[in-house]
Amino acid sequence: MDKSECQKIVDENLRHLARALGLWDWGVDIEYGPISGSSDDFAVIGQCNPRIKYKQAHINLDNNLIESEEKLLEVLTHELIHIFHAGYLICWETCDELLTPNERAAITPSIRFGHKSTVLCVETMLRTMKMTPQKMIEFAKNEYGDLYEDKKGE
Repeated sequence: MDKSECQKIVDENLRHLARALGLWDWGVDIEYGPISGSSDDFAVIGQCNPRIKYKQAHINLDNNLIESEEKLLEVLTHELIHIFHAGYLICWETCDELLTPNERAAITPSIRFGHKSTVLCVETMLRTMKMTPQKMIEFAKNEYGDLYEDKKGE
């Protein structure tokens, strides 16, 4: 997908998706383009780096690997769900400083698996309730639209 088209869709929908997921007080910035860690065997479409101390998250989206608005909103939702883990990341960062390189190498896959499993469980829960990204966006627009719409012309 063209970067400008991707940006337009994200700009129109990010705050609605964040509100629908209960991320009222989080700031999210988006970067577009290839993501490190991709290879011929494995493509990284999105990546989220939340910083709980600041309630800020940085999301990378590889617009070149996203072929439709529907896929873009699914990836964006998936990355926003990663913010739910921000509190555990502080614990991991503290523990990480105490580990030897061998201990870190042994534990890191389990931590990553736990995070990924939880994100997939939340996605499954949303699908089971038939709560697609598009439905979450409509819900947020209907429920909260006036509470956070930009005040244009003021």
